[in-house]
Amino acid sequence: MKNLDNLTDIQKGKILHQLFPNEIPYLLSYIKRSTQNFHISASPFLSDRGCAEPDFQAILYSLYREIAECGFKLERSSRVFSESLFDENHFLVMSDLIIRYRHTNLCANKKFLCAIDLLFVPVFELGYQNGSCEYD
Repeated sequence: MKNLDNLTDIQKGKILHQLFPNEIPYLLSYIKRSTQNFHISASPFLSDRGCAEPDFQAILYSLYREIAECGFKLERSSRVFSESLFDENHFLVMSDLIIRYRHTNLCANKKFLCAIDLLFVPVFELGYQNGSCEYD
């Protein structure tokens, strides 16, 4: 297995799915609802990485279509999930949506939330105190 810092975006998505297959339907449901309304805007995280608002909206639409058309396959297959939603065109927006999901009260699985932090939250956004990560 690769070092965490050397994982590709697709590998991160695949690991998340393989470790927490029961959480994926809930995550996809949240992402589908979020992308369906198109009323969310790009976060500063995305803007700082060059993702302009028109690009963000186009990627939201693309993610919505992918989940609407392939939802069951995305839930069941870590390969389909990771290759469809974590390619270079979708990764930044998917990461942003996953981080937004992490900050809702929709998921009670603390290990899943820790995995999101580990795989998708940039280190500078994590709160550290006395050498350990703070969790809600």
